[in-house]
Amino acid sequence: MNVGGTVRVYGPHAIGLQYLMSSRATFSSGFDRHQSVQTVSLTYSFLSHARFGAVEWRSNVAANR
Repeated sequence: MNVGGTVRVYGPHAIGLQYLMSSRATFSSGFDRHQSVQTVSLTYSFLSHARFGAVEWRSNVAANR
């Protein structure tokens, strides 16, 4: 099971919370085992401008058409 979400806090700043649960079971002759792992993650994200890193790739001649 994996559940998570991210929420914008203020301007370009956001926080996220995620919960992950994994389990497995093994059954064989005389040996039964069940394992479970749970993880909680708190994250921070910086949401930049939509055109961040965009560059003009056309030459000046093509741009003036």
